[in-house]
Amino acid sequence: RASIVRCVFAPFVLATMVAAVGTAAFGARFGGAVYLEDTQATVRNCRLIANHADNGGALYAYASAATVEQCVFESNSAKDEGGAACFAAGGSFTFTGNTLAANSAGTHGGAVSVDDAAGTLAQSDFSNNSAGGQGGALGANLRGTGAELGDV
Repeated sequence: RASIVRCVFAPFVLATMVAAVGTAAFGARFGGAVYLEDTQATVRNCRLIANHADNGGALYAYASAATVEQCVFESNSAKDEGGAACFAAGGSFTFTGNTLAANSAGTHGGAVSVDDAAGTLAQSDFSNNSAGGQGGALGANLRGTGAELGDV
């Protein structure tokens, strides 16, 4: 099985979608519902529920410019990092107005993991997320990227 949405090199907008019980394809390991690579994307007003991957249980953005707004991430899980979402590899992100509940990660970032990506995370509600290591809600390795947190 592949991720529900896989986007590589093509800008797109994904709006008002429910993605439930997705699992990243064997070998892909990233983004149980949505995988972004080297692209510009907006994910808006979506419900991402009970998805699983090694990294980015519901959404994984690799070297992408991702905007995620007004979405619900619930009961997603990652074997390693970013139970709900993971932003990585020099990409950028805007993550606003989202609700994240009961997501989990094996190592860090029970809800969201930011690994070498710049962006803003604001006006989002986090509840009952957990990680086996650091950051039950948010795990971040910013390396001077300029990420900001506000009204979380």
